[in-house]
Amino acid sequence: MSIRGRRMRSCVDDHGNIVAMPPPKTEGNPGVSETTGASAVQEAEECPDAVLFGAADAETRGEPGGEPDSGGNDAEGGAPAEAEAEEEDAKPKPFPVESLPGIARRMAEAISETAGVPLSLSGPVVLGVLSGAIGKAAYLKSRPGRVTRGNVFILVSGESGCGKSETYRLAMAPLEEAEAEAMETYRRDTLPELEAEKEVLLANLENLKKGLRSKKGGVDGLVDRHEAKELVRDIKRELAELEAKSHAPRLTCADVTVEKLACLLGENGETIFSTSSDAGSLVDILLGRYNALKRTDDSIYLNAWTGDPVKNDRKNLLAPVLLRRPCMAGLWLCTPDELDSLLGERSLVAGGFLPRTLAVHSRAELLYDENRPGIPVEVESGWRDTVRRLLKLREKKPAETEQEHADGLEIPVSREAREELRAYFNAIIDRRRKGLSDVGPFAARWCEQAWRLALVIRCAATAGTGEPVSGQTARDAVELAKWFAEQQLGILAAGRTRKQEERVERLSDLLRRYDGQRTVSQLKRRHGFEEAEVRAIVAEFPSAFEIFDATPPGAAAPSKGGRPSFTVRIRPTPPR
Repeated sequence: MSIRGRRMRSCVDDHGNIVAMPPPKTEGNPGVSETTGASAVQEAEECPDAVLFGAADAETRGEPGGEPDSGGNDAEGGAPAEAEAEEEDAKPKPFPVESLPGIARRMAEAISETAGVPLSLSGPVVLGVLSGAIGKAAYLKSRPGRVTRGNVFILVSGESGCGKSETYRLAMAPLEEAEAEAMETYRRDTLPELEAEKEVLLANLENLKKGLRSKKGGVDGLVDRHEAKELVRDIKRELAELEAKSHAPRLTCADVTVEKLACLLGENGETIFSTSSDAGSLVDILLGRYNALKRTDDSIYLNAWTGDPVKNDRKNLLAPVLLRRPCMAGLWLCTPDELDSLLGERSLVAGGFLPRTLAVHSRAELLYDENRPGIPVEVESGWRDTVRRLLKLREKKPAETEQEHADGLEIPVSREAREELRAYFNAIIDRRRKGLSDVGPFAARWCEQAWRLALVIRCAATAGTGEPVSGQTARDAVELAKWFAEQQLGILAAGRTRKQEERVERLSDLLRRYDGQRTVSQLKRRHGFEEAEVRAIVAEFPSAFEIFDATPPGAAAPSKGGRPSFTVRIRPTPPR
């Protein structure tokens, strides 16, 4: 009994079970199928994240789509209206560039023109650079006692040769320029000063040792030894402080091991921007291909996203690395295959790394060699100034009363903004109750991502002047968060469809194993099928399954009350 290839109109409930949806009403248009036209709006309202089996994933499975409607062709013999509608639905929504603050929007559009890439590539990259420049220099309180920072993890895929590297180079230029200047200042001025101070301390230490060795025994010598011990301890402390400063300042890092990442965070104010235009090595690190146990290695990424403490005392470290409130933003560009390999690693989903990323298939196409305009001077200059101002925010120190709660400048949030973000949170809860349980870990982060994006937008628009997050800023952040959420669902769609199909096949196999039938209560207790899921499957495949009241006619009701017993069975094949 084959059930693949047929369209299923269904949602998934909070337990990962398929739930049937009522068939949409049509207006009698023979050229429009039940799941196109106006009824598609009704379907989206009933279950915004319903996954349709069959035509929706036909291309993924290499199978033809659903059966065409008998009257589906248009008057001129074109493609069926259903196929056209599905093709229209499959088109990715454009990146909401209008939700970016002014200069960021113009930079994303200019990069798109110059590099010949879609906004679905340049937009997320520009947004990632803003987040990386802010670091933990600013924060807001999304609820009482909860500190939210602007660091986001953005993961964008594109084929080799589609313009990823050029997009990255243009967007990252101000930040890389600032980092190069800081490293040159350190090499020219700071490092010689540190080394000179170290030499003086070492000379003082050597003199103390010589004086201590020349002393005679007795009471006076004992006093001198105590004094010398205090002096030596002070010198050792100062040497340790100098050693902690003896490293070149870093704003960014690329594909580094988790041990090195912990050290870089500790050496740079617990803030770093992990970024790469070719993140293949990072994918290998996350998948654990470089560690002895071959396990995924994402714990420090999780802590640096949330700001939780880190203690790294692995054997190959000279001393334990202790981080109080680490902060890392991420901007990683990779190929579609590399992104799919990450999404296929269940431990990265269960552990929480992937749900914290804003993952996008940019669908950037291979580029011809063409004459394209450069970035306008005023846009390039404005972008540089914006990134530099955000970096300057790191130099501001938080108020003493806030030291134990967060670093940086607190950005107030207006009441209107809180209402906008609260409404978005509640809308996500509604969607999760209807059909997002199989991607619950991802959906659970959408509103938090909106809060973070609101902080990034506000800081970029006002250069961290402390102006509150406005209602419009919140709406822009929600639009961006929604777009990223839909990209996630699109990337996960094939896996979600396969999972739902597997549930239907599993039910069929179970019934065959038990002589073709099983009670609903048995399916729930022993096999994990909720009654709502079973009824949804039966409703979708009435020619394959049936459900009926198994209570014999005239039998007395159960002595303890309760519902009647229902049985599901494979529908017998009618005799020919």
